[in-house]
Amino acid sequence: MAKIAMKWLCLVSLLVMAAGCGIKGLPSPSAEVGPQQVTNLKARTMANGIQVSLGVPAADRPAQRVVKVRLRFAYLPLTGNPKCPPCIPRLRNERVFDLSGSDAVLMEGGIFQWLDQNAPVGKEAVYRVVLEDAAGRKSEPSSLARAPRVILTAPPKGLFVRSGDSEVQVSWQGPVVDREKLGDEGLSGYVVYRQGAEDSEPRALNTMPLVEPGLLDKSVVNGETYYYSVASVSRVAGRQVLGDPGERVKAMPQDLTAPQVPADLMAVNHAQGVLLRFSPNPEPDVSGYRIFRQDKKGDKWQLLNNVLNSENTYLDTTAKAGETYTYRVQSVDQAGNLSGYSEEVSLTFRP
Repeated sequence: MAKIAMKWLCLVSLLVMAAGCGIKGLPSPSAEVGPQQVTNLKARTMANGIQVSLGVPAADRPAQRVVKVRLRFAYLPLTGNPKCPPCIPRLRNERVFDLSGSDAVLMEGGIFQWLDQNAPVGKEAVYRVVLEDAAGRKSEPSSLARAPRVILTAPPKGLFVRSGDSEVQVSWQGPVVDREKLGDEGLSGYVVYRQGAEDSEPRALNTMPLVEPGLLDKSVVNGETYYYSVASVSRVAGRQVLGDPGERVKAMPQDLTAPQVPADLMAVNHAQGVLLRFSPNPEPDVSGYRIFRQDKKGDKWQLLNNVLNSENTYLDTTAKAGETYTYRVQSVDQAGNLSGYSEEVSLTFRP
C-alpha cells in the first residue's frame, strides 16, 4: 500500500511541475463546424444533358466560405443494378468545382448549376455532393439525386389561348391520356407554364401531369399580361420525365362583365334646367354615367354628356320651357363595359 501511495504522490508531483513549467495539456477540439449539408440537390433531364443544381449556404466569416463543390456521380442502367436493385449505388466518379476560381461562373444568387453533358443517353445519372470551405472543412454528404438521360418528348403543337373575364383558357393539340392504361413507356400527361409581369421565370400551374390537352386558368388578374407554354411528360422505365416547354403565347384577360343598371332615376324642375337624380352604382370599378334624352316619343335618343358624368346627379341646361322630355341613364365601368338602360322618366320643363 505504501508503494502505491508513493506512486500516486509522484504522479501528482509531476503534474504540478509540468503545470509550473508551462507545459500545456491536450488541445480542446475546435468548436468550428463544416458547411451545412446540402438538402436541395436536384438533377433534371435536359435536351443536351443533366442539369445539376444545389443551394450553397452563405458564410459569416471568410474561413467558412464554401470554395469547393465535390460532386460524386455514376451512370447506371435505367433499370437499376440488376444484381442488387435496392443497393445504394457506388459513385466512383468525382468532379471538384473551384468556386474561388474559374468555376465561380456556375454560381448565381446562391445557386450552383452545372450541365453534365457527358451523361450517356439511355443511362440514369446519380449524384451526391459534399461542400468544402476555405478552412478545408467538409459537409456531410447529401442525399442522392437521380435523373435519366433520355431523348425528351417534343412539346405539344397548336398552343392556343382565349382570354376571358378573370380567366384564360389554354388548349393545345394532343391525345387524352388514360391513367389506367399507363405503362412504363410513353406519354403520361402535360404541364402548363405561366409567366406574368411579377414572375422572374415561368412557373408550372399544375403539380400533377394533366391528362387532357387543356387548362382553365382562373388565377389571373384582368388587365395583366401573361405568357403560356406547355411541356409533355413521358414515362421512361416507369419514371416520369418532363420535356422542354414549347413556344410562348400571350394572353390578357379582360373585364367583360357589365355594371349594374342605374336605379331610382327621377327628374325635377330646376331654375336652370331639368335636374336628374339616381342612386349611385355601388360597384367599385364604375367610371361614370351616360345621360340620354328623347325630345319626342319615337325620336332618336341623344347623348347629353360627351364626358362621363361621375356624379349621380345631372342638370340638363339645354331643356326648353314647356317642352316634355324623356330621360334614361347608363353605367360605364373602367373596362368600358356598358350596363343596360335605366327606367325612363318624363318631365315637362317648367323653370
